[in-house]
Amino acid sequence: FTRKGAGMRIETLGFAYGSEEAEAIAREIGRRAAHGAAWHDIAVIYRQNRLSRAIEEAFIKARVPFEIVGDVGFWQRLAVKDALALLSLSASPEDRQSDEAFRRVANKPARGLGAKSLGEIEIAAQREGTSLLGAVPHTKLSPKCGAALSRFVQTIRASGRREPESVGERLSWLLEATGYLPALRADDSDEAANQRENLAELISLAHDFAEIGQIME
Repeated sequence: FTRKGAGMRIETLGFAYGSEEAEAIAREIGRRAAHGAAWHDIAVIYRQNRLSRAIEEAFIKARVPFEIVGDVGFWQRLAVKDALALLSLSASPEDRQSDEAFRRVANKPARGLGAKSLGEIEIAAQREGTSLLGAVPHTKLSPKCGAALSRFVQTIRASGRREPESVGERLSWLLEATGYLPALRADDSDEAANQRENLAELISLAHDFAEIGQIME
């Protein structure tokens, strides 16, 4: 409870879209700053961490300085970075520039790929002059790991052969086909629920793009 007594009345505003809400918040903060309010005296409290994405982008656009407390920025969240790695890998599976993306998601969910197996793939990639994904068929792996990685490679390559679609549709398919989203659904922790919400937000955003490179910028 509070001890300061009555203060200003709470003002409630409604918006049709999250982007409109975020832009209005940025404008209001700018107005208050122009009237002498200090940036550090203003806070935005959001109910779910996925909701921060539109607010972050509106603040950047409006040049409102901000610090996220008790969380990380939308684009730095684990599931979002994993999803973008899957997109990057599907866009250029044979390119060595996709190797970091392969390292990030090849064992998500777990496919038995440990440090030693990854090292073997690295050696094969150097020997064959190909990407890490392209080196999987040329690497001697345990039966379980080899079979799981072969399915992963086939899924990534199959994504590039699908009919033209939005980036959101491709991402949604990748997350399902690679087992990433099913693994999160099987996890009833709050962290898994937050990651699912972040992925839903990313997929919704990605539907507005026709090319993967646009969302990766």
